[in-house]
Amino acid sequence: DNFGKEFYVNKERRFAYDLERVKILKEIIDKGYEKQVLITNDICLKTMLATYGGNGYAHVLNAVKFMLLEEGVSEKTFNKIMTENVREFLD
Repeated sequence: DNFGKEFYVNKERRFAYDLERVKILKEIIDKGYEKQVLITNDICLKTMLATYGGNGYAHVLNAVKFMLLEEGVSEKTFNKIMTENVREFLD
C-alpha cells in the first residue's frame, strides 16, 4: 500500500520510498508469498491526483511495474499479482 506516497509526515518520520517498497516486495515474492500479495497506491490528497501534479491512480501500472521488472520480478508474476490475486481476494 501507499505506493506514490513519498513525503514526510513530520521532521522525524517519512513514508517509505517506492524503491524501498519494491525491494521489500521482491523479497516477499522470492520467499514464495506471491499469491498473497496485493499492490495498491493510496490517493488521499488532492495533490496526489495526476490533474494536480501527483502520480495519479495509474502509478502502479505506469511506474511501479517497471521498478519491479528492473528488480527482477517477471512480467508474468506482476500480471498474476495484478489479476489473479485481485480476483481471488474479491471472490
